Amino acid sequence: MTVQRLTVVGLGLIGGSVAAAAKRAGVRRVRAVDPDPETLGFAVAENIADEALTPEQAAEAGWLSGDGADLIVLGTPVAETVLWLGRLAELGYTGIVSDVASTKRAVVEAALHAAGGYRFVGGHPMAGSERSGVTAASATLFQGVYYILTPTHDTDMDAYRMVHAFVTSLGARVVSVD
Repeated sequence: MTVQRLTVVGLGLIGGSVAAAAKRAGVRRVRAVDPDPETLGFAVAENIADEALTPEQAAEAGWLSGDGADLIVLGTPVAETVLWLGRLAELGYTGIVSDVASTKRAVVEAALHAAGGYRFVGGHPMAGSERSGVTAASATLFQGVYYILTPTHDTDMDAYRMVHAFVTSLGARVVSVD
């Protein structure tokens, strides 16, 4: 099972780099969601994403519900990631969700308590830059870096394998930490 339809929510350095690296790895459709229209325009113009919408537009378009994507990666700060996990449950998303948040406790707890049909696999790339924002995004940011995945006893193993394969396709080395 491979990721063919990816949606990245939050196009900062990490989220933008996930999108760019996924395009480079051959993901068929990469969609970006961000509240900033300039960020969205830049992402499409620079081929970081195939399509880009605000959160409201993406919800209306069905990107965040049902099986609108094989994988949604939340590239938002921890507090926003927690909110997004609840929102995806409310919207009825049924695919796989991962994140790139630096701390996991609140995120994993939110995913466990969300009354949604999605499957969650926590993640955190050990990558970064002194620069920020989508203009600093790089398709090679994850080359050779450790990317932590945080499965729990409730993690769906098919979802874990898909996220593992996806992260590996970005050039990262996966480390699993409970």
